[in-house]
Amino acid sequence: MTDSTATILIIDDETHNRKLFEVLLRYKGYATLSAANGEQALTTIAQCVPDLILLDIMMPGMDGYQLAGILKANPVTSSIPIIMVTAQIDRNIRLAGLDAGVEEFLTKPVDQAELWLRVRNLLRLKNALRQSKESLQQLLAHQEKIKEEERKRIAREIHDDLGQNLLALRIDISMLHARTAHGHRLLHQGVGVALDNIDATIKSVRAIINDLRPFELELGLQAAVAWQLKKFERVSGIACQFDIDAAPASNAQLSDLQTLTIFRILQESLSNIARHSCATCVDVKLKWNARGLAMHVSDDGIGMHADAMPKTNSFGIVGIKERVSSLGGELVIDGSSGHGTLLSVFIPIDDVR
Repeated sequence: MTDSTATILIIDDETHNRKLFEVLLRYKGYATLSAANGEQALTTIAQCVPDLILLDIMMPGMDGYQLAGILKANPVTSSIPIIMVTAQIDRNIRLAGLDAGVEEFLTKPVDQAELWLRVRNLLRLKNALRQSKESLQQLLAHQEKIKEEERKRIAREIHDDLGQNLLALRIDISMLHARTAHGHRLLHQGVGVALDNIDATIKSVRAIINDLRPFELELGLQAAVAWQLKKFERVSGIACQFDIDAAPASNAQLSDLQTLTIFRILQESLSNIARHSCATCVDVKLKWNARGLAMHVSDDGIGMHADAMPKTNSFGIVGIKERVSSLGGELVIDGSSGHGTLLSVFIPIDDVR
């Protein structure tokens, strides 16, 4: 979107004011929408989200302050710049507008040059913020990709080098353990202790490899999710249920990045449940449809809201949001006190059958 291709919504109960703004804005090449009150404005925005809003204060029913508060509280519309139009320059009016989230003000009668400049500047700022956000998301996605590739490389090297060396050492120690079974009691006992230590080390190495990149990921998302839930149930003591609604061919449509992203989101979700939810049961569902893949993770714990204030140095939910956003997906968190939490993730997949 460029400045001149932006769509501006004009909200004013006076018809002649709306017509005046339409003429002035269309002269500069902007597309316009109009609404006579707050209710009409919300209906219009639900159908077409504008790039900027001109908002009158005094309107019947819902006034400008109330409408601005509603728009700024909605994640879908919170980034839309609002210019509040007022016939008064009272300080309290401007403070109330700023408190509602308004970015700029215009005083009636409106100076057309000031209108054009304020609209242009706000649209440029919005575009700059959007581009900055897109660049940051691309950087984060690149970092995640590099991190996953590094995990895969380290896991492979541990398996091929350390794992194989440990296996060869175990074979040698096992042979020595067998040969000292008769006639070398103390040596046999010492070799037995060494053999136990090697077995414990091999077990730890396998656990490290699985933490870096589970082998089950090579078998597909369903196998990896089932493995993760069994591990989580064993470690946490929280019962898990896994349901799948998908045709076998659908799983082949997932790219490696998409599979990894969904799996890491599941891991982070389960970690949050174990730390904070006090849950006794977790239900995970995978569902493919004509647009892509949805994953639902629900628990019967104490509940959590999507807008809950994150704790210091706690980036679990933030990380999930960024992972989903990097793939153009959607994240919804629905929770209420004492009724558990439902985390829903949708990832669009091209050419899903």
